[in-house]
Amino acid sequence: DDLPFKFDHVLPPATSQEETFEVVALPMIEEMLKGFTGTILCYGQTGSGKTYTMMEPEDEEWFSEDSTVSPHAGIVPRTIQHLLDRKALNKAQENQEGFMIGNVELTIFDIYNKTVR
Repeated sequence: DDLPFKFDHVLPPATSQEETFEVVALPMIEEMLKGFTGTILCYGQTGSGKTYTMMEPEDEEWFSEDSTVSPHAGIVPRTIQHLLDRKALNKAQENQEGFMIGNVELTIFDIYNKTVR
């Protein structure tokens, strides 16, 4: 039997980290700020780019000296930057948008060979 699968987006291999963040994570982050929960799961075979997509290359720092994310930063550092920017904007606008960023909890699991690390 054929099983149908539905995809919201299929990103080509040359998609930038920034575009991946904007398509995959940003809409969910905005919904989370309204009180919804969200999860991003990367799944695939070894070497397919899951860690790169979520984090960034191992030899790079998440943020540059001017506190901006590096061009190769993945979803996690871009999410942190977005929330910090949003909190600063919120403070500057004295919460005119109707929500306040309070506590944020981020949990990251790396499962390799059926082992959580």
